[in-house]
Amino acid sequence: MTTGVVAAALLNALNNVSTVDQSSAVNYLPAVQTQNTCLLIPPMRQQSVYGWRTLGAGTTPQWESHRYFCEFWIKYRGNDSELVTRVRTVLDEVPGVLMADQTLGGNVETIGWTEDGDLIDVRVRTNVDNELLLIGDARYLRVTVEVPVIVTL
Repeated sequence: MTTGVVAAALLNALNNVSTVDQSSAVNYLPAVQTQNTCLLIPPMRQQSVYGWRTLGAGTTPQWESHRYFCEFWIKYRGNDSELVTRVRTVLDEVPGVLMADQTLGGNVETIGWTEDGDLIDVRVRTNVDNELLLIGDARYLRVTVEVPVIVTL
C-alpha cells in the first residue's frame, strides 16, 4: 500500500476534529486563509518498517508499519485563553476519533506499531510546541500527533 493512501485516510478521519477548518496531505505550510486549525500530514519525519517472516518470501513485505506525524496548526487570534481551549480540544478529540475507526475506513489493518510483525504497540502520542510559530503575518501553535498504523500483518 502506498503511504499516500494511508495519509489520505488519516486526513479523512482527522478532519472530524471539531476545530479543523482546513486540511492537506500534499501541502506543507498552513494556508493563511485558515481561521481556526489547519491539519497537515507531511511526509517529513515519517517512519516505516517493512518485514519478511521468511527468506525467499519475495519482494512484497509480509508486514509493514508506519508512523505518521499529523500537524494541527492552530491559528492565534489574539486571545490566549481561546488558543489554549482550541489546543486542548485537539488533544482531547484526536485519540477518540482515531479509536472510533481503527482501520481508517478499511485502509489499514489497525492503529498501532510493530517492529517485528507480532508485538503490537497501540499508542497515539501528542506534542505541543512551546512557542508560537510565525508564518507570513500569522502566528500558530502547532500540535503534532504521532499516529502509528499497521498496514499489513
